[in-house]
Amino acid sequence: MTEHYGNTTEQRTPLFRQRVTRRSALGVTAAVLGGGIVAASAAPAAAFTLGSTKPTRSNVGPRTTSLRKHKGRIYVDKPGQVIEGLDIEGDIVIRAPRVTVRNCKVRGMRGINSSRGLIDCTHRSVRDARIEFCELFVDARWPSAYYAGVQGHHMRVYRCYIHEVVDGVGIMNPHERKSTSCLIEGNLIENLTYFTPVSHQSDRRTHNDCIQHQGGSWDVIRGNYLSANPSPAVGVGLKANASPRPNEFASSNSVPGQCIGITPVLSTVTNCQIRDNWMKHGAQSVNVIRGHHHGTNVGRIEGNRFLGGNPSTFLAGSKQPRSIVITPDMSVTGIRTSTGPDHISRNVNGAGKPVTIWRIKLS
Repeated sequence: MTEHYGNTTEQRTPLFRQRVTRRSALGVTAAVLGGGIVAASAAPAAAFTLGSTKPTRSNVGPRTTSLRKHKGRIYVDKPGQVIEGLDIEGDIVIRAPRVTVRNCKVRGMRGINSSRGLIDCTHRSVRDARIEFCELFVDARWPSAYYAGVQGHHMRVYRCYIHEVVDGVGIMNPHERKSTSCLIEGNLIENLTYFTPVSHQSDRRTHNDCIQHQGGSWDVIRGNYLSANPSPAVGVGLKANASPRPNEFASSNSVPGQCIGITPVLSTVTNCQIRDNWMKHGAQSVNVIRGHHHGTNVGRIEGNRFLGGNPSTFLAGSKQPRSIVITPDMSVTGIRTSTGPDHISRNVNGAGKPVTIWRIKLS
């Protein structure tokens, strides 16, 4: 069966689109060079300056309310495909270069029993993927302990609203592990879904991060508003978790994860820039820890604003929240090598004062 979604051409170097798709047994497979799906034209966008304009629900997500309903998984197999203007009860798997997903809602679907993204960019063929002005969340009718918002490599995630997922964005490349090249910019990520007990984690609970980086290079995380708080609507509340591990924290307003977690389990993390973000809640806001690949310089963490909501339990009597935690065997350019205030890299709290850099080993 062939569906025609309109006759449009987009001059967005190197992307363009045509108009044909075909169905497969598992959903929709995009089978054309740049198959376009267009439901409505977007409203003019207000001025938005990365790092200066705080992402809110009013300035991220779809720029139109007129979205066409679609049910099922969408596979994108041809270069230059544009998926636009859909409200999807399902998810999207990108398996081609230069694909754009724009002005869409992606809600997930029932029956998911392994970790994946609502938009999956982990295929080896992905290059220059763009996810723009989308709302990504798991519908409350089928809550899931497996869905992240976006997972993958060589992608730009721009001005999306990501919520009611276990993790917001996962940076990873299971094929060329040191090559990721992601831009994660201007997004609002909040209300993470915490579940316990779960069978796929050794400690029987989900590990929630707004953004997790598992290995790669040349990635930029900039101008996002990241709140590592548990969803008030979906999941199991943190008060049900009576025994957090040492040096971790569970409360009604923070998940036992972080806003940004640098965890080099697939490869080293190098040349990563984390700058000009707003961060709140989490066991810590930024965590840089050793994985299987450690001892390297991961890049820079600078110019971020930390709005609190973290516990302050590392040192007896300390009232400084866990804004940035780095294990001693990891290196970050411009960040001190001992615990103390950050007077170099312009990481500040809500009052504009330098935050504490915690240089400790996690249990």
